[in-house]
Amino acid sequence: MRLVPRVRDMKFSLAVLLAAAGALAGCAALDNAQSSDSDPAKPLLRLTNEVWNAGDYAVTPQVVARDATLHIGDKTLVSSQAFADLARMWRIAFPDLHVTVEDVIVQGDKVAMRLTFKGRQTGPFLGHGATGKHISVTDTIVCQIEDAMLKNCWQGGDEYALRRQLGFVMPASPAAH
Repeated sequence: MRLVPRVRDMKFSLAVLLAAAGALAGCAALDNAQSSDSDPAKPLLRLTNEVWNAGDYAVTPQVVARDATLHIGDKTLVSSQAFADLARMWRIAFPDLHVTVEDVIVQGDKVAMRLTFKGRQTGPFLGHGATGKHISVTDTIVCQIEDAMLKNCWQGGDEYALRRQLGFVMPASPAAH
């Protein structure tokens, strides 16, 4: 197992894994997460930085296999286009979204990333209109790499915290004694 150095405060303007939003210009450098052409983490780092953070959806078929799968809870998205559509949805809802890559771990043909998403919801999201509320949520994604492309991915984030921060659900009240 190889642990890529922790990348702190690597933030990008975007509307990542939570809502796609307006086009944002530019793509920040990968700093300490810079990878070589043979680095298995490169496709996932490019998806995060160039597609999610910079809104360059044309990069998606360069890093995601045409028949790739993304498992999110009980839903499965299939195709590189589905990956781009998810990022677009997030960017519309969170035009100022910033993603911080907290950790990258590579083992064999698998790459895992722990991410933090921060942004303000100013567009429609999960069937709700804009709330103007800020979020800060964590997310984890594990991807199998095949032929230098993302092939199968499993994503899990704190959806309850996301919905609670946006006011879509109320926090549980303490049990009555």
